Amino acid sequence: MDKNDKKILSQILNKEELESNLSIYANSMINLGYDYSIIRLSLNYFTMREIIEETAEDMDKTILEHIQIISELLRRNIISGEFNGDNHEKDIQIIHNIREVITDKMKILTAYTDTLQVYEHILNRVEFSVIDKQVDVDIDSLGTEVFQYVFNDKDKVVINSKIQLITSQLPVRMTKNKFYDILSASLGIYTGSDVVSVNDFIQMIRTTAMIELPEGYDTEYPNIYTLIQELKNIDYSSIDRAEFINIASRLEDMATYINDIVTNYLQLVEIVNDVYSILLAQPYYNSTKDSSEIARQIIAGVDSFFEKEDNKSVNVDDLLVDLEGKQEEIYEDFLMYEGLLFDIRMEHEAMIKALMLENQFSALYLIEKLLSSSLFIDLHEDKKVNAIADNSYIMCARDELIEDFGQLFKENSKLINRSIMAIVISVLPVFFNSQQEIKDYIDYSLSHCNNQGELMATASLLKDIMSQ
Repeated sequence: MDKNDKKILSQILNKEELESNLSIYANSMINLGYDYSIIRLSLNYFTMREIIEETAEDMDKTILEHIQIISELLRRNIISGEFNGDNHEKDIQIIHNIREVITDKMKILTAYTDTLQVYEHILNRVEFSVIDKQVDVDIDSLGTEVFQYVFNDKDKVVINSKIQLITSQLPVRMTKNKFYDILSASLGIYTGSDVVSVNDFIQMIRTTAMIELPEGYDTEYPNIYTLIQELKNIDYSSIDRAEFINIASRLEDMATYINDIVTNYLQLVEIVNDVYSILLAQPYYNSTKDSSEIARQIIAGVDSFFEKEDNKSVNVDDLLVDLEGKQEEIYEDFLMYEGLLFDIRMEHEAMIKALMLENQFSALYLIEKLLSSSLFIDLHEDKKVNAIADNSYIMCARDELIEDFGQLFKENSKLINRSIMAIVISVLPVFFNSQQEIKDYIDYSLSHCNNQGELMATASLLKDIMSQ
């Protein structure tokens, strides 16, 4: 970022010469957003087309369909090198719709992952009894070893991460009311936060616990749903060795299958977000960066290669080398501009309207979201809305959540409920108030586990964690 850019940002921060500086700011940030997006797009598009070339037969057909549509958008809006004003709004709607479909798919796949995690948790705990494995477990020694493992780091973030990991593996030996107390305490932390954050936290708990399942959960991937139904109907207290080995193997294969699909969708949504950002920026873009032209050539070269056209004139590998470091350099400048965007929106909305910059800033608000680290951020959520969750709001949310958990626990066996509790506890903010409370929780969980097979499995899992 040069001195003039820094001067513009400083003047806006000090509310100086806003009539000229807001326009300059918008143009500069639009250009940076476009340049960053097209460079990242060129790299991701190259990677995605390579993946498709190697694994097309095994890929989710929706991904292949979306890539084909995106390729058409790229030819019209980027590869041609010209702004296609006639189809601009229509193309934005097309890429928006693709993003919505991907988001819905990821909700379903995430729900599948959460569900399978519960049954994996159960299988891990019955394995030693079913396979007839034997290991010696010294409860006192194990408890001490686990406690020391948690606190052999000084970094609080690392310690909290270890606590969450350990609590997910310890035997759950608590009453439902104790579990509800932990939920209540975790929600209480959010008192005074914005309502959106509270709702997101509650939604995460509900999906992790399988209280709320997305639309399409039972229809989108029949092979996954069929396995889940089988897992749900197994009596894990009497499962035999052959059935255990069979279902454990199928569960592992399904987890790999889902992971492959998710990986491809994550790659695809980055491409979608970049194309979306480029389309939003195009009407206002007026930069002539060499790196953006190189990125355009890479996209054109990749597209022509995979469309089996003559590609001798474009050496994509050489062009990729020319982009080294450019993405990071531009993004650093983009972040400097982004740092002021919220304040500008809050304080200078009237000025933006008076200068007829509303459309340009509206594009920037969306581009900011699309280029954030949250790939599936809600584009409809308005950052200006900042309702606060007071104690009454938290209490109502808690009561509703506890009621739903009560119904869930009635529908499932004790083994399933314990696994759900363990996994939910592992994603909550750390609820212990002292090291002694943590030590007591570890010791209580281990000493009150009267199922020897589960205790041996727990010891094995904990030692695996501590050895990494």
